Parts: sequence; structure tokens; C-alpha cells
Amino acid sequence: MREIYSFPTKQEASPIKVICADPKFLLPKVIRALKDVTIKEEGYVGWGFYFGTNFTIRGHVYSPEDGVVYPFELEGRGKGGGKVTLLVHENQVTVEFQYEGWKFTPLMGTVIRGWLKKFGEEFDEQVTLERIKRKI
Repeated sequence: MREIYSFPTKQEASPIKVICADPKFLLPKVIRALKDVTIKEEGYVGWGFYFGTNFTIRGHVYSPEDGVVYPFELEGRGKGGGKVTLLVHENQVTVEFQYEGWKFTPLMGTVIRGWLKKFGEEFDEQVTLERIKRKI
């Protein structure tokens, strides 16, 4: 499954990349079923609850020049893997969610599309608040 959502932004590219490279900020906003994320020396680990099942997610963060990439492995009653990619262009952000494996159903695509749309709607406000908090 692959879902892509683009939206306009008034934010500058540099602060977006800094803030969105933090898994504690970005992942729960994109993967809304995620309840907590911990940064580890080897990457990040998180847990959540999706359609009646607990799951864990783990992975790394990569920061190419034009955005942020989060490859991940997901484990609950089964296993799966995927990637969240955030690309920052002038006045536009594109977020891509890719996933294959456990709990994959056609309904999941609909849920993910809703999460990405909500992420886009709240993005400027959330980044502004985070910039104030971090004094960026």
C-alpha cells in the first residue's frame, strides 16, 4: 500500500526538516494510532493500538537534503514493514506512507488517507508551536 498526500505550507524548509526529523514529533502525527515514541541510540521505538491490537514500531531516521525518511518495522500479532517519507519543497510538503504486512486491509488505506489529510490540515500550526517551544 502506498498513500501520498501533498499540502501547502507557509513554513520555511529548514525548520520543517529539523522539527520533522524528531520521531517524537512526526510519527504520532502521521501514524495516529501511535501512542508513544522513545528515541534510542539505535533509532526509535514506539507503541500503539490499532483496531483492537497493540503494536510496536521500530526504525531509524534518515535526513536527505530534501526531507526526512523513516523506514520502520511493525509488530503486533504479525509483522510488517514500511516507510514514512516527508519531502519539503518551496511552499509545499509531501508525505508518503508505504506499508506491507500484518493488518493490511483495504480499510487501512482509507484510515491512512484520513490520517495524512489531518496531518496536512494541522501542519503549519503544529510546526509553529514546535518552533516556539524549541526557539527555532
